Amino acid sequence: MALTKIGPSLGGSADIINVTQTSHTFVSNDRGKAVRMNNNSGTPQYVFARANTTANADALGIIIHVIDGNNFTMATSGRITVDYCVPNEVAGTVLFLSEITAGVLTSTEPSGNTEVSKPMAVITIANSEMIMLQQRGEVISTAGISIADDAVTTAKIADDAVTSAKIAAGTIVGVDIADGVITAQKLASGSVGTSQLANNQVTGDKIALGSDAQGDVMYYNGTDWVRLGFGTSGHFLKTQGTGANPLWAAAGGALSTKRVYTSYTQGTTSDPQTISGAGFQPTKVEIIASTANTGGGSSIGHSDSSNSEFCTSLQSNGYYGARDGSIVHISNGSWSLSCTCTINSDGCSLDWATGGSGWDTVQLSVMFSR
Repeated sequence: MALTKIGPSLGGSADIINVTQTSHTFVSNDRGKAVRMNNNSGTPQYVFARANTTANADALGIIIHVIDGNNFTMATSGRITVDYCVPNEVAGTVLFLSEITAGVLTSTEPSGNTEVSKPMAVITIANSEMIMLQQRGEVISTAGISIADDAVTTAKIADDAVTSAKIAAGTIVGVDIADGVITAQKLASGSVGTSQLANNQVTGDKIALGSDAQGDVMYYNGTDWVRLGFGTSGHFLKTQGTGANPLWAAAGGALSTKRVYTSYTQGTTSDPQTISGAGFQPTKVEIIASTANTGGGSSIGHSDSSNSEFCTSLQSNGYYGARDGSIVHISNGSWSLSCTCTINSDGCSLDWATGGSGWDTVQLSVMFSR
């Protein structure tokens, strides 16, 4: 059977009527949309139909041509072949009045409570021809419908479709949650407060702090909770006041000292030079430095690593004086050696500065005390 398409302003073999309605607001893109009759304060007017209520769903026809702002043509029944009126659906598809978007014909049938299932047309040629249906819509009611126990399976629930508003408070208990299935990514920020945690339920294996060992303790470093590894036997946990991390310290008030002998040679020792072996974190460092170089000298200095560094130096020319800012300073006018000191957990680090040439290795005697 050969079908002949009619022009864009005709309706094939459809029953059509021309409507004059002042300022109707319809535009050319409204072709293919369903309209109904509305009583506007005693004045009849055509507006878009919609299947959300019985009053809105009584569609009378489909717009097939908008002539101007006061006139349009609509089809009330029959065969429609007008351009842009027929959806691109396969032949045999039933088109229903949409309950979501006013005027639109869709292949999705309304299914919500009190919505209206109103067939409007059947596609005979995709994107080209449809036959209008004229029948009253059927109101959908879900009242009295019950779902058998265990009838809704997870396969019937779309992903992310169940929101917290659909879950009654207190209905999900611990036995309903498999062990180990809730990760940090599944907890919204601030969603779990202390009132949601039962007493004595957070165990150590739920707190990730690294390679924990017996004797470790936790403390807050200003950013996060971290671990302080176990200290030396007999030491105690010492606070350093606000804004500082705790540390292990020797018990009691006895003075702890350790002397370390080492040397510094330009070009063979890294800069800065780390001196370890104290066995504790010092609070004071004293250094005796000397060089065997002709015209060399010696230096005695002390530091507490807080910009309080002082040294007294004996120069080759006999000059003897105090110098601020260094813990070691040796020079003879043509060359110089000096360094500052930074205390660490097992000794100190010396930041050397050299000038000139002609000097040899500096011997160091370092006394750590606490």
